[in-house]
Amino acid sequence: MKKDNIILALITLILIFSTNESFAFNIPEKNDPQNIATENLENQKLTIDKIDQSNFSGTAILQGLNKVMAKTSELRIKVGEQIEFGKLTIKAKKCWRSPPEQRPENKILLEIVESDNDGIKKTIFYGWMFSSSPSISGLEHPIYDIAAIECKN
Repeated sequence: MKKDNIILALITLILIFSTNESFAFNIPEKNDPQNIATENLENQKLTIDKIDQSNFSGTAILQGLNKVMAKTSELRIKVGEQIEFGKLTIKAKKCWRSPPEQRPENKILLEIVESDNDGIKKTIFYGWMFSSSPSISGLEHPIYDIAAIECKN
């Protein structure tokens, strides 16, 4: 009985996928105008003059929590520099703050490296942290938690 239901479900799926055009793959022709336009867009490079540099800040402010000691610390890192927090080395690469007319948001690009007792370093986080979503983008570690607070000049 179970095998019959599985076979019936597979046949139904095959019929749905073979008759519905929205699931069909469209392989573009070489001289298709839409394909040529897409290739032209892909060849354009994003240049630095198209990025608004006024929203980038020089200092990232993070909150660090040492769970063993139950102590929080405010960590101020200048962009391009690094600080030590316990066995972690935190380097701020970029710090972006939303314009005043938009919803408040701070995005900090961080690289976090952990040193073990043997001196071996391992990158445990590399990415953007968002001040509006600390639970999504923060570092969760057995001993340390790091969350983005804000960007300042």
